Amino acid sequence: PEEINRVLVDHMSRLLFAPTKAGMDNLLKEGVDKDIVHLTGDVMADNIVMLRDRIEKTDTGLGLGKKTYVYATVHRAENVDDPGSLRTVADMLMSFPDQHGHEVVFPVHPHTKKRLEDAKLYDKLLATPGLHLVKPVSYLTSLKLA
Repeated sequence: PEEINRVLVDHMSRLLFAPTKAGMDNLLKEGVDKDIVHLTGDVMADNIVMLRDRIEKTDTGLGLGKKTYVYATVHRAENVDDPGSLRTVADMLMSFPDQHGHEVVFPVHPHTKKRLEDAKLYDKLLATPGLHLVKPVSYLTSLKLA
């Protein structure tokens, strides 16, 4: 639904501001008039540059040190609300540390936690060696972990 809404709104708009060249190219491939698309720059990348010092000083509180890990978030409705998709995501998370040799840090959104509990998957995830389920983290902590 999100993507359908985006495309509909894009085609009704008189001005579009793309953060990246790839975003601009995608709009043009969708048939948007090139005269209304403007390349503006990536505000998320700019934000990270602006916050670099604060990110570096942020303590995650997880005691990870210099470990190599993967940071995973799962909260989109299509991954969480569909039981089959949720099981697939959970299976991938549970197998990842063993198959790839990297621990996984997974801040669990409250809605995701509820769905995992309903599907009897939460305790399995908790018991998986190398998979760290943590409470949701702040924006700066999320950037530090990423």
